[in-house]
Formats: sequence, structure tokens, C-alpha cells
Amino acid sequence: MQLTKDHSSNPAISRDGKWIAFTYRPDPKKSFALAMIPSLGGQVTRIADLPDTPNPYYKCWTPDGRALTFIDERKGVGNLWNQPVSGGPPKQLTNFKSEEIFNFAWSRDGRLVLSRGTEPHDVVMISNFRTQ
Repeated sequence: MQLTKDHSSNPAISRDGKWIAFTYRPDPKKSFALAMIPSLGGQVTRIADLPDTPNPYYKCWTPDGRALTFIDERKGVGNLWNQPVSGGPPKQLTNFKSEEIFNFAWSRDGRLVLSRGTEPHDVVMISNFRTQ
């Protein structure tokens, strides 16, 4: 069953199965937003705009279902934020000063697990390049 015709991706189903949160972009000229829709279909509810960072798409529900946790990566440093589904400003959960967050998850009892690190990038200079 198709739930929306707007550009949407990266769904996350709430623990009770009643809601699907997703990355939403109904207008290609605007930035992505968090939105949710009832899992049985209905009206899309826009929750909040996502920060314009490299990895705002991965999200998961908090154990109590009151917020969505997402990665905000600025200047190569990843931190986790909670966006309340009722609206309002997001709340920063971590305050790392270096490294990226590759993935994270909440346990049912409210503990958070995450993997962090760096990805090396090599720069290669090619000189005397000729096409034939």
C-alpha cells in the first residue's frame, strides 16, 4: 500500500507499529524534513526540518516513542540529537568533538549503543594525464 506520493526515504517503524517516521522532501527546492504517517495510512505529519548536514537521514525511535534520534554531522563530527515528535526544537544527546557516528540503536531498556570512528580518505595527484 502506497502511503505517500512525495519524495520520502529511510523509514523507521515505531516500536508499537502504529507510526512510520521517514525523511521527507515534498518540495525539491527545500531541505529534507522529518515526517511521520500512521502505518495504516493517513495524513503525513511534518515534524521538523532536518539540518543540512551529510548524514541526516538515518533515524530511529526512542524507546518511549516520544522522539526520533538522528545523526547531525557538522565539520566531520557526528553527534546524536532527539527530535520530539510533538514538535519543538531538537535536543542534543552527545557532545563529541571528533569522529563520525557510523550507526546507533536504542535498546528496549533505554540504553544507547553507537559506533564511531574515522574514515581515511586518500588524495591522489595524477600528472601528465593524456587522453587518446
